[in-house]
Amino acid sequence: GPLRGSFQKTTFKISLEYWNKINNLAANKNPGYQEIIELIQKEPLSEGIRLEEELENELVANLDVLKRFGHQLELYIDSTSGQIGRQFICKGNGGRIDLLCYDKTKKRYVVIELKNVRAGQNTFGQISNYMGWVQNRIAGNIPVIGIVISRGYDTRFESALNITDKISQIDVEDLGFVTAPPKRIQKLAEPKEKNTSPLGIKFTNSREAKTWLGKGDEFLKEAKYKEAILCYEEVLKKDPKNKWGWINKGLALAELKRPEDAMLCLKKAIEMYPKSAQVWLSKGIALICLNKFEDSIVVLIRPLS
Repeated sequence: GPLRGSFQKTTFKISLEYWNKINNLAANKNPGYQEIIELIQKEPLSEGIRLEEELENELVANLDVLKRFGHQLELYIDSTSGQIGRQFICKGNGGRIDLLCYDKTKKRYVVIELKNVRAGQNTFGQISNYMGWVQNRIAGNIPVIGIVISRGYDTRFESALNITDKISQIDVEDLGFVTAPPKRIQKLAEPKEKNTSPLGIKFTNSREAKTWLGKGDEFLKEAKYKEAILCYEEVLKKDPKNKWGWINKGLALAELKRPEDAMLCLKKAIEMYPKSAQVWLSKGIALICLNKFEDSIVVLIRPLS
């Protein structure tokens, strides 16, 4: 049969004589090839691969760093083959999952795709493909989610994220590792203003409002209302028209028995989204928290009228 093997993230050294001979042959038949190869020689393509491998090494050694993003992970180990979830081979698919993990707390599989560059449309397609493979071959009825860890993302990736809540993105810088970006990115990237919240959590500008909203929702579920409010305030700094930022801040304030502040937030939400049943329902729930039952009835039937 044909020779089969995996050479992913593998490099081989050849002599300068053969390197030049190969490039001369290619240049003779491909106009513009010489300019491309000169650019590559100035900035080797293997640099990006090496840095991604460094990032992978750091993450495998410190999976607990993802706890603050709501993921308590352990590296998956296949019970039959003994294959560990690092560069996990998708048999019959032709790909390798950077990290395949299992969330011990939320009882679900987690596919992690690492990019030491900006995530794009292809990244979204790639991780979706891996998630589908894991669902069919390993997880069965157990949920599967995906996490892309990258240096930001482009507009196509952002658009794709809007259709699913099963894939999220975390910026490399938010992990706190010292892995440097590729030189081409260092040259092109403009300084980014970092934001530090009153909770001491740092996020870059990428998807900042959504990230803070998720963190606030976690605190809200845990009845940590003061911490939740701080997160929702960060949401509203980045996105003043964020409906759920106003709603959930109002609910958290109601739980703390701060009626005036709670109603102010929900009034703001109603002004911006007067036809939203979710806003009126949330105001009704807040009034119940404040023991204003008669007022809550009037508000709760409003979407039905």
